[in-house]
Amino acid sequence: MTTLRSRSPFDALKPGVIFVNIGRGPLVDETVLLEKLRDGTIKLAGLDVFRTEPLPADSPFWDEPNVIVSPHSASTSTRENGRLVDIFIHNLNCMIENRQNEMQNIFDIERMY
Repeated sequence: MTTLRSRSPFDALKPGVIFVNIGRGPLVDETVLLEKLRDGTIKLAGLDVFRTEPLPADSPFWDEPNVIVSPHSASTSTRENGRLVDIFIHNLNCMIENRQNEMQNIFDIERMY
């Protein structure tokens, strides 16, 4: 499987493409992505994920006029929202019943997700 870590996949793009990343931030070389946005190879980028999340306030992606930054929610769907509610209810019951060791999808403050 080819990832976008090397320059070659970006160099293979035709000028004026729209680039969307809703997968995993580390798959994309953000330095090269910025170069391609600025030289016009990539006309527009829709970015839902980044190498560092949350996206730092000083990230150049915030100021790029041809970048749309979404809040890491591109996969949101009705089914996903229902599952999130199920996890919340499960975790709330675990908290109330002092079963924190059975909680699911716990936020890791060190990793910030």
